[in-house]
Amino acid sequence: MMTGYGLAARWLHWLVAGLIVLQYVLAELADEAGEGGALLQQLALLANHKSVGMTILGLAVVRLGWRFGHAPPPLPAQTAPWQSFTAKGAHWLLYGLLLALPISGWLMSSASAYSVSWFNLFSFPDLVGADEGLKETLVLVHEFLAKTLFIVALAHIGAALYHHVWLKDDVLRGMANMAAIGVSVLLVAVGIGWLGSVSSAPAEVAESATAEDAGARLSETSSAAKAEGPPDAAAIPGAEAATATSTLPLWNINPDASEIVFIAEQAGAEFEGRFNNWSAEIYFDPENLEESSAVVAITLASVFTDDSDRDSQLLGDEWFGDRDATFRASDFVAEEDGAFAATDATLDFGGDAYPIEFS
Repeated sequence: MMTGYGLAARWLHWLVAGLIVLQYVLAELADEAGEGGALLQQLALLANHKSVGMTILGLAVVRLGWRFGHAPPPLPAQTAPWQSFTAKGAHWLLYGLLLALPISGWLMSSASAYSVSWFNLFSFPDLVGADEGLKETLVLVHEFLAKTLFIVALAHIGAALYHHVWLKDDVLRGMANMAAIGVSVLLVAVGIGWLGSVSSAPAEVAESATAEDAGARLSETSSAAKAEGPPDAAAIPGAEAATATSTLPLWNINPDASEIVFIAEQAGAEFEGRFNNWSAEIYFDPENLEESSAVVAITLASVFTDDSDRDSQLLGDEWFGDRDATFRASDFVAEEDGAFAATDATLDFGGDAYPIEFS
């Protein structure tokens, strides 16, 4: 006669089982959202999918550690040797998949330059650097492991029902716990209703703009040499008037030492991006800060965040679309560290200008 599993083993078993069901539902909903063009919803669903996956990974580690310290009850005496061997092999295969599947997703997300967050509370460290080729390989690995887990789980359920209905032994009852099963079912229902319906924007600014981090970061030319003549002012909206009236030195831009970067959050995970196409008119004189000015034209379609999927989302109508941006700054003041900050700065997105405060 088979005795039952311990209380901790039963709770861990049914909690993980419920979360696995929730995972497959979230993945299916994300696929449907993507096919239907609801790309923002797809990103939110995938973020929740990753959070649940990391929860499964943590519980699987606890379950495996508990398993090593608490041997499972023996199978009924009449169980054939091949059935006992198959049952043990299937159990260890399940343990391996419960570890490998979320780890492969973690690796895949890291290779996509997208850190995995846990329900927006904290982020896990990246396991690898951004690598588009590795990402594509890991997508295939993750999908293969998911399909394998689905098949093995179905076989596991079928074997348990075979013992309970056909052989009428205590194998299934040995793992049953009505409280744990009830909580697992409730977890799936609530998870589908809450996590499955949550929709959030793919990126939001992590901090208020600062000169070094969240805002545009402009590195002036290392030589600070005056240009022989102004560049084409028509290429920079709003720069024509400054070109015509300014008597201040026009600074050259050193492309190798200059960049426009931003820091943002996607589903609680911080990432960094940059714009590869921009131009600037900077008239600056440390002795005449009040008349100094800077106008920077940014081609938003040149955004790059090390993740092609995220970049395509940023180019959608919900975000950048076909708009460009123009940064304007004037009324500079000297700071104690030798730097200069603008007291009047705006960022114009397609006609809507937003003030920027530097701190």
